[in-house]
Amino acid sequence: MNDPQNFPPYEPNPMEEVHLQDYLNVIYRRRKVFYIAFLVVFLGVALHTFIMKPVYEASATLYVKDEKAKSELLDALALGGATPVDAELEILKSRTNAEKVVEQLHLNWRIYDRPEEVTFRLLEFVSAAEEPSYTVELTGNDGYTVRDADKNLVGSGRSDQLLRGKGLTLLLADLKGDKGESFRIEILPFNETVTELRKRIKASEVGKKTNIISASYTDTNAKQACEVVNTLVRVYLDQSVGFKTEEANRTVGFVEQQLDQLRGTLETAEKDLQAYKSSSGVVQLDATAQELITKLSATEQERTDRKSVV
Repeated sequence: MNDPQNFPPYEPNPMEEVHLQDYLNVIYRRRKVFYIAFLVVFLGVALHTFIMKPVYEASATLYVKDEKAKSELLDALALGGATPVDAELEILKSRTNAEKVVEQLHLNWRIYDRPEEVTFRLLEFVSAAEEPSYTVELTGNDGYTVRDADKNLVGSGRSDQLLRGKGLTLLLADLKGDKGESFRIEILPFNETVTELRKRIKASEVGKKTNIISASYTDTNAKQACEVVNTLVRVYLDQSVGFKTEEANRTVGFVEQQLDQLRGTLETAEKDLQAYKSSSGVVQLDATAQELITKLSATEQERTDRKSVV
């Protein structure tokens, strides 16, 4: 019996080459596995495409006026420092502006499981509960009942009428729907809502040194995306106007203060001048005396002229 250890080691023949046909043969032999894997991937991508909600993007363009002209030499050497656009970008994306957008649009209010037949406008929603989540059920004739997260009855209300009860203030307007239909409303944590909003706000300068800012926001709700961008721009402009008004008021106040000081200095100088004239015997005639002297001079000159003619 031959000893395997005495066999020479296997060395591949360099003349043997792997051809494309070999790969095709392997795929053909395992074609069932290939078809199943392809079908699973295709169905997964198709299902994800149909289920995924479309994402909309709304944008706005702003022009920042540079009121502080820079030296051409500094610009040429790129030593001019930060541009006003950098500061305006930070102001636009600031947390203060984001908080105002959330407050004005009530982005921390959420509505869940609303049937397509149910329509309404949520105008007021304030809760003192630790878990501000409620179920609203329609009772017919524009009426509804509200239950908290533990299914306890909070109160009953009607459309276009303010509901107050057990730490809840709620106002639903234009409520339409069939009796027995229900939906949930919830108040999300304010700080988390602001943080999430800031993550989805994008702002950058268009081009280089154009002083043009592009602000955009993405959302699965096209209407809300537009409202967020419009509100953000309005809040930013109001804040900018407020800054300029405050600066103008400070400038006017400084100028008025300087004028008051100059008036005081002028009055002091006039008093000193009058005191000097009185002490030195210098008398300044008023306008009436000056006019009288002029008339006397003219009369005397006329008399002299007449004498010379005679």
